[in-house]
Amino acid sequence: MIFEHGGIALNLFKLKAIKKEKDNRGGYLIFEFYDTLHDVEKTPNSDQWEDKPFAESPVSQYFDDFTDLQIHYEEWIGMWKQWKDYVIRGEEEEWRKKNGFDVEMWKMVKDEEKEWEKFEGSQDHSEE
Repeated sequence: MIFEHGGIALNLFKLKAIKKEKDNRGGYLIFEFYDTLHDVEKTPNSDQWEDKPFAESPVSQYFDDFTDLQIHYEEWIGMWKQWKDYVIRGEEEEWRKKNGFDVEMWKMVKDEEKEWEKFEGSQDHSEE
């Protein structure tokens, strides 16, 4: 689910952590994400494919003032918590409607989420 706030647009489904790194005046607001899955051919021309995770680069924004950094950090944490609460209650569709997301985008996000769950399940079995 792509959500924009304060000039930053993020996929909330892939968001793993929100951090702040302070310096002597302000600091960075940093967003970390879960890995993305890509189909990769096991060996060239084998026509055998597997899902491989690829690390997503963090997104960061610098704030000249620590107070601004703290305000944006708290706003993003609050929005992320609100989104997660909707997901936990199984009300993603209600949140989507309230925030005006179109149906096709929603279907793409849900399909991507299913692929990730499938990959995580295959990782659990490979460790046995």
